[in-house]
Amino acid sequence: MNSATRAQLLTLGALVLALAVTASAQSQKSDRCTAYLAGQTIVMSTDPTEGVKTVPDSACVKRGRSVSWTSNDGEWATDFYPNSPFSNGRRGHLGKAKEKYGDKVKRCNRSDSNYKENRGGCVYKYSVDLTTGDGKKSHKDPEIIIEPELGQ
Repeated sequence: MNSATRAQLLTLGALVLALAVTASAQSQKSDRCTAYLAGQTIVMSTDPTEGVKTVPDSACVKRGRSVSWTSNDGEWATDFYPNSPFSNGRRGHLGKAKEKYGDKVKRCNRSDSNYKENRGGCVYKYSVDLTTGDGKKSHKDPEIIIEPELGQ
């Protein structure tokens, strides 16, 4: 094998690796919910590379059950856009470190505008803003997915 062929193989290998990394990153946001939790608490914390880290990033919640948020540090806020997943219509929550707030999610029908078959339910994107105790501000846009009604 000559050096030109070796260089082409290395270039091809690098391209395949880059495509695999890109596909992996894209698939994270298109994951389908297969299991839904009766209650979900999303924990926010600071992360040196992401700014705000939410665990989980995509929360799968049973229809009619609750989702809540808390943080390890500072003050936090959530805001759902353009519409709310909560049965009471609330669009967001505010809290301080160690405080936990949330609401019951509404039902999800396959006819809802937020329903995404490939994601396994009604997808609601929201923003998280976290201001740490030392004044650093971070922002992230995670999502929750609500289990659809059976037989619809």
